[in-house]
Amino acid sequence: MPLNRRVGQNSTALALPDTGSRRQLCHRLRCSSTADLAPLTRCGGLPHGDSMPHRLHPMSEDVRRVPDDEVDGDEGWDRLIDDDVRGVEAIKVGDGEWPWQVILAVAEFVREDPLETELREGIAAALRTVPGVTDVAEEDREVWIVNGHPSGEALVIAAARVVDNLAGRLRDFIEGSA
Repeated sequence: MPLNRRVGQNSTALALPDTGSRRQLCHRLRCSSTADLAPLTRCGGLPHGDSMPHRLHPMSEDVRRVPDDEVDGDEGWDRLIDDDVRGVEAIKVGDGEWPWQVILAVAEFVREDPLETELREGIAAALRTVPGVTDVAEEDREVWIVNGHPSGEALVIAAARVVDNLAGRLRDFIEGSA
């Protein structure tokens, strides 16, 4: 049975970052083709209960373009989600150097390693894989700035994958520090 049939019909189709990663993951999971991976996002090997340490799961939340009258900039994208831990948004301001900001509210509160380093390095690495990105830097604890001409939607999806991979640990950290 192809992998994409096991996740249900309500999953949002998201491609993995690049063809090489898709082939490697497909090989590891013994899929018949990389097309079987299209509706999935990789959980990064984080524990999901005690039985499936390397599970794949659908990213069910939608990424949407924010209406122009609701954006403090030229263009905005966000993830429609009711979970503050997994929220991600991207805002484009102008066409000059560093036109994009990617914002993760949860990043402001994560201040202990190894989780902080995994989150920060993971976000920067994921954003660098987005086509059109020429450079990435942290502007503030919860803001990454992006140079180049990428898609805002692709920036949100890339960052969301990292946040999803760490969501359980992020939530545990936030709840434990409250």
